[in-house]
Amino acid sequence: MYPRLITLGPITIYSFGLMMGIGFFVASFVLHKETVRKYMIHDFSVELTQFLRSMYAILVAVLVIAYLIESGISGFIASLETNSTKTLVILAGIGALGVALFQKKSSKWFTADTSAFIVVISILAGVTGSKLLYVIENIEQLGRTPFDTIFSPGGLTWYGGFFLVTAILYYFTKKLDIPFLRVCDAAAPALMIGYGIARIGCHLAGDGDYGIPTDLPWGTNYENGTYPPSVAFRDFPEIVSRYGVNGIIPDHIPVHPAPVYEFLAGVLFFFVLWKFRTSFKQNGLLFMMYLIFSGSARLAVEFIRINPRLLFGLTEAQLFSVILIIVGVVGFFVLQKKNNIEIQPSKV
Repeated sequence: MYPRLITLGPITIYSFGLMMGIGFFVASFVLHKETVRKYMIHDFSVELTQFLRSMYAILVAVLVIAYLIESGISGFIASLETNSTKTLVILAGIGALGVALFQKKSSKWFTADTSAFIVVISILAGVTGSKLLYVIENIEQLGRTPFDTIFSPGGLTWYGGFFLVTAILYYFTKKLDIPFLRVCDAAAPALMIGYGIARIGCHLAGDGDYGIPTDLPWGTNYENGTYPPSVAFRDFPEIVSRYGVNGIIPDHIPVHPAPVYEFLAGVLFFFVLWKFRTSFKQNGLLFMMYLIFSGSARLAVEFIRINPRLLFGLTEAQLFSVILIIVGVVGFFVLQKKNNIEIQPSKV
């Protein structure tokens, strides 16, 4: 595995970050193509400014509260004394960003069409929602170390980001009287391919998203990853008892490359969605198909991944996946029935 690809002086390019960036770039390109095809080139400058202001206010409030709870005023003073330059630079940066965002004419600076607006929402609200779900899952840890729990680079739960992004997009599209499901249809192929590409970053980083040990020919060695098997499996005694040596899973043991499976599923489902994107006349059908595909892929891969089982022998991700599949199936048939009713010729 290659968690760090290139180091140039003080700058290190990480494989996970690079693939996330590539995934967003490809998804943005696909999304822009679809918004143009669907004649959805709206000006979201005012809405983007409103969103950025809200995110900034929330970030500053959480930052201050978490820092004061964990370190207190004395900790801030100590930080100012020992790292005065760094602390002042951070404070100046936060202040300058606030001034820029809250200028009366700032909406002219943050211009965005439909696709750009969705991308920004997906990045910022996606990370926020993912972290929010992680914090809820680790509420006890939040009480002990709130700052580290909230602002650590790890602990991102994809479904939290998905639900928050969907809710925010629904709010803004309803506010502007733009068909929400039409926007969702445009985003469906982009979401699928973007997620698939990002999973390659998990594979290259070896961050623990892989599966259980296997003797299949494509079993992968993750011993050089950021989260090697000896660490990843230590809380799973049933796996240690079967594959361990002296109570430890060897780091070189071949395991299922689950992120690669998700990448392949993402690419396959992307092409299916891309093929059907012009076939449906009713808004929402393509997005419901995406929910079914996305939920099914995650539901399946979780059976070989190393995550705790919460209910009915399913992991948290699988429970969310079941919800998405149910919503997708029910929504597809409801919208299809609605479409058939609408196009049915009137009886004379």
